[in-house]
Amino acid sequence: IVLSAHGQANNLSEYYKTLEKVAPVLNKDIYWRPLIEGAKREPKYKRDEGLLDVYRTLEQAKVALAPQQQQEMGELALNSGMAIESERVLAPLFASGALGGSGDAEADRHKKLFAKVQADAKADKTGGLAQSEKEAASKPTGAVYVSTGESYLGAGDYAKAAELIKKGLDKGGLEPGAADLAKLRLGIAQMKAGQKDEARSTWAEIKSDNGSAWLARVWTALSKI
Repeated sequence: IVLSAHGQANNLSEYYKTLEKVAPVLNKDIYWRPLIEGAKREPKYKRDEGLLDVYRTLEQAKVALAPQQQQEMGELALNSGMAIESERVLAPLFASGALGGSGDAEADRHKKLFAKVQADAKADKTGGLAQSEKEAASKPTGAVYVSTGESYLGAGDYAKAAELIKKGLDKGGLEPGAADLAKLRLGIAQMKAGQKDEARSTWAEIKSDNGSAWLARVWTALSKI
């Protein structure tokens, strides 16, 4: 009733504050989805930089993604250089025939896309990520360490992800919004590695209004359920 009243009155500040309180307690899609997708309303939010993080957060909250959303998530991961994560997200769509099947009007294009995803993922698994880590040492900023760490996050190697993202943040040279997105992902790696207190401390440092601070609050809530 309170949520409905704030929504009808267009009192978004109170609406989202109420969602933050309700979602962790009731733990249902109908509360998590609008709370998480509220990150898209942030002033400096950019789809190419933040939407993959929105989808990751929805996944963590066990919010069901429609096939179109899964496809978008997989393509965003690929475009961001996260081939292993892209393969994980897209593989069920190809296994079910939702992509590449007889009912897919763009089956050929999607099959070619997935072939690239699989090839890139294989390359990353067989030395590509290790090579990226080596190359990161000679770069002027920590951006390559961060992106390589994010790839390890998508691959499920959370300790390595945290190590490299930390290296990237320590090396510096990132603009504040990018640094805060890196901290968001660092916290995710820490939480998934079993370091919940460290994760919450990392997320508490985030201040940017590009969706990173918003999602950090959501992940903090998710870490407590």
